[in-house]
Amino acid sequence: MQKSKFKASTILWLFFYLAIFSYSLNISLSRIDPDFPWHLRIGKQIVDEERVPSIDYYNHTILGQSWVDHEWLFNVFLYKAYDRFGNIFLNVFFSILVVLQFLLIQLLTCKFFISVPPGVKFFENCFSSHKLSLIFISVFAYAITSISPLLGIRMQIAGNTLFLTLLFILALYNSSKKIKYLFFLPFIFVFWANLHGSFLIGLFVLWAFVIFKYIEFIFLRFKFLSFFEFCPLCKKDKLYLFLFALLASLSTLLNPYGAKLFGFLNSYKNTAYMTAISEWRPIFYFPIPYYNFIYIAFFLASLLIIFYQLGRKTKEIYGFKKYVGKINIWQLFLSLFFLALTLKSKRHFPLFLISSLPLIIQFFYFEFATEIKIVISKKIILISQTILIVALVIFSFHYLRKTNFVSDPFNPNVNYYQPNKLAHFLKKYPDLGNKKVYNGYGWGGYFLWVLPEMKLFIDGRMPQINFKGHTLLEEYLDFRKEDKAKNKLDEYNIDLVVLEKKQNFRFNKIDSFLLNSDENNVNNEENYFTVFLNKSPEWKIIYEDEIGVIYERQKK
Repeated sequence: MQKSKFKASTILWLFFYLAIFSYSLNISLSRIDPDFPWHLRIGKQIVDEERVPSIDYYNHTILGQSWVDHEWLFNVFLYKAYDRFGNIFLNVFFSILVVLQFLLIQLLTCKFFISVPPGVKFFENCFSSHKLSLIFISVFAYAITSISPLLGIRMQIAGNTLFLTLLFILALYNSSKKIKYLFFLPFIFVFWANLHGSFLIGLFVLWAFVIFKYIEFIFLRFKFLSFFEFCPLCKKDKLYLFLFALLASLSTLLNPYGAKLFGFLNSYKNTAYMTAISEWRPIFYFPIPYYNFIYIAFFLASLLIIFYQLGRKTKEIYGFKKYVGKINIWQLFLSLFFLALTLKSKRHFPLFLISSLPLIIQFFYFEFATEIKIVISKKIILISQTILIVALVIFSFHYLRKTNFVSDPFNPNVNYYQPNKLAHFLKKYPDLGNKKVYNGYGWGGYFLWVLPEMKLFIDGRMPQINFKGHTLLEEYLDFRKEDKAKNKLDEYNIDLVVLEKKQNFRFNKIDSFLLNSDENNVNNEENYFTVFLNKSPEWKIIYEDEIGVIYERQKK
């Protein structure tokens, strides 16, 4: 009977992860990340030229200027996979990575945050406990919904998977003291450093862990910290950790640019992009991610309940029983650190989610699952699992049926809110492509792939690059300031302006309250740049559709 229970629970988990995969794939194929096209272009360039890029020849603003592609390996993978297997394969691959992340979180939580009952095997407890399974499925279902805006073909997903792998390795070493786990660190970081600049976050976490292990003994002296969980290492184990952290750090220099990679990433010190680019904006900017706010609120409420319980001698307060005996201080530090980053930028929410989910699930498990003493018959468990499996099958089928399996995302007949029709018009008149262009930032990557011969003003590769005393992105935004449009257009000899049409916002009552504004005020804000172009006899609209417009400078 125990084997059948394990099989039923295993089937439940298989269909749950199928549901996550289906949901992720549906969202991934429903839109194109604005950076995806330029990743393809740079990947093709690397493959064709058989070397990494070092000089820019796509933007007329920085033509001939040196640049470092800190995502070169990712770009090569994207292009080769897209060229050989197509768009659907890439979306499937990244949806599988999302599933892998949740699986790793489940294993990490079961291994280090949930105690295994005597006589029960680890995997059996992780995948067969009906109470624990219900908690995991409920929390994960909400978590995947909260990160849905950041799903798709995105390097961030691969970087988050490596980040989670790093946490797992550090936790394994911390608990087992086995040096074999540390041997993975240099290989992870040399791969990560060639894949994406987010390896810097990994290095920060790695060295923060090393420092914490070296000073951990100090915390043991303070009685008021007794409710935190500590696992100090001996001198030899700390030395091994330090040496492998140093080796992992040095391994990041094994990239085509060497130390120049760090010099380029240093340009991100100017944080103008954090308010100008949607996904980098603070969490309280429109559109407000309510799912994220609710999750953050619940996380903080859970911590308050736990800390309040631990500070009392009684075993119950307001119906919550004191089951969580110790709090993992390292995981708490990570959670609070990435919570602070999330408040500064929406982009960091997945890292906060990864760090905090083990604590959230631990709270649920000890506060509710442990409290439930009612013995549920095996028959009822089997029936409930069967019902849940059927529901997951229906959910998966529903999302797969709704998914638009597009093999060519750049087909002019496919509307992904990309300028497909506009690009088709420009291809019909090649002379337009020889003109210097001022283009919308969000479309730069698209034109880089579809019309690489266009002389663009900016694209998504280097918004933060130093340019005329500030960043290229700030120079781009200067065109839109009052009384600057004409001078800027003349300064750069711009003959063609390709812009997205302004999309009207729709506010709900909460949006209006939190932002202290309403949609009419925002939607009616005057765009000085387009007002100038529309009024100036020097500029004429030569193409317009539902999402974009092209202005051409008229010859005198």
